Amino acid sequence: MTKSEAIFDSVNSSYYDKDPFVRDLQKKIYVQELNIRHNLTFGGKYAPFSIEPFPRERDRLASPFTDEDRKLRKQWLEDQKLSLREPVSNPSYTNNNIFRRIYSAPYDALTKAVTPLIGDGVAPYFRKVVPKVFGLYFGACILWYRVKYNHRVWYEGHRGMYAGLKSRPGYAPGHPWALPTNDFDYKRYDCGFSERECYKGDKFVTSSA
Repeated sequence: MTKSEAIFDSVNSSYYDKDPFVRDLQKKIYVQELNIRHNLTFGGKYAPFSIEPFPRERDRLASPFTDEDRKLRKQWLEDQKLSLREPVSNPSYTNNNIFRRIYSAPYDALTKAVTPLIGDGVAPYFRKVVPKVFGLYFGACILWYRVKYNHRVWYEGHRGMYAGLKSRPGYAPGHPWALPTNDFDYKRYDCGFSERECYKGDKFVTSSA
């Protein structure tokens, strides 16, 4: 590099360093590189790698597969088998906060009580399925209560839940599927106003009366 090229590069670098657009672009690129590195290394210093010897069948057939490699591969396969005491559960170790521990306490106690009956193999699945079943049942009960006892009525405006059948499609008069004019289903929209007992006939009293 000549002296003039070095001076030109130094001038350009100082210019780009002072340019706010270039600085922001460099920061964005730097942050993206940090995120990519963090995703690859999972927050560690080095990226994870597999210690399995000859994981692909092509590696075992194409390359010279010696007896030592075969023993190493066999030993690795034997190490993947769990012993009778595994998996080991450590109740004192947990990553859950206090709120999740309080929420999980009843289900943990129920799972611990039924484990001798269903076995250790089914207990983890029981622990995962039972809270979801109870949650769905509890949500269905709340929805049914809202529909049955808190439906929309005329004297409360738009409060409450509206539960009704889907409206029928409209047809012009004379169509074979058209309803007679006197069979209009107005009760679906008046929210019980036509079936009221108060504010009707002689009972209809206003402030001006």
